[in-house]
Amino acid sequence: MSINHRDDSFATMLLTCALSPDREELVHPLSALEFHQLRQIVSRSNTISLGHLIGMDMSGITNQTEVDEMTAYRLCILLGRILPLSYMMEGLTEKSVQMIAYYDPQYPDHVKRALPDSAPPVIYSCGNLALLKQRAIAIIGVSGIKLSQSLRESIRNLVCTAVENGYAIITGGELGVMHEAEKAAAECGGKIICAVAGDMIKKAYSDGFAERIACGDALCLSLAHPESLFTISHAAARMRFLFSLADAVFIMNTDLKRGEADALRAQSCKWVYAFTPDAQCNTNSLLTRGAIALKSLDEFDFVSASRNWELAKGTQLNIFDFM
Repeated sequence: MSINHRDDSFATMLLTCALSPDREELVHPLSALEFHQLRQIVSRSNTISLGHLIGMDMSGITNQTEVDEMTAYRLCILLGRILPLSYMMEGLTEKSVQMIAYYDPQYPDHVKRALPDSAPPVIYSCGNLALLKQRAIAIIGVSGIKLSQSLRESIRNLVCTAVENGYAIITGGELGVMHEAEKAAAECGGKIICAVAGDMIKKAYSDGFAERIACGDALCLSLAHPESLFTISHAAARMRFLFSLADAVFIMNTDLKRGEADALRAQSCKWVYAFTPDAQCNTNSLLTRGAIALKSLDEFDFVSASRNWELAKGTQLNIFDFM
């Protein structure tokens, strides 16, 4: 199902999207923080919305938003990219990739609640968007760390228990822990949400995952251009978003370079478990940042813990609940 973007959504895409995975823009698109600063400025106005800025010249933008001339110039250039953005959207649509802007009704409300000042302005998606409304846990880890057979089995058991209790599985699509979680979810008949840090189209069309998308059992998401390559910086920027999608996060291992500490500090998810089987694990450093120690996956009481997640979600009040 295609998304019918209104003016505010189209303005969001004009202001924040890279039109190419590897080409420098005349001016750099707004970051998430810059977008939300502008959104808040515009929201205080009783006369305009973000979409009204499309077609304005520098003086009009300056008068309506009270930004300085350099910022007005930047906004004017970005808002003038209507034709190239339209071409990009058409090309992505041909590949079954949709863009979800902050103002679109399909944008997940729980991400707005978790990241009030830094929610991604635009999310690229391929797959079943209805999965964004399903309860979900995230299972994350880094590639390049050998997994024992016992840990693989424990991850599979955790995934199957989650699926049996109606939870989708969120991963980042990388080898190692996250690949094991994806594989287990597929074997258990579960739903998969994969928030990648690059190579989105490659992931969405990969063997196995493409079939899951076709069956409505999977969703691939990216904050970066769908054709951009995987980078560590993309992985770090993506982590807050991945946390915000989940009811609970399970960190199996870490190299401390992927943004987990930043996501914990931002409280992007209230329930974060760090697997710490011994004192030498890097995951121990996450405990001082608010993660909950998890010594054994096999002894974890999923049903009892999930009641706490639901209770926390039910009592969390936010202005977005009333918008």
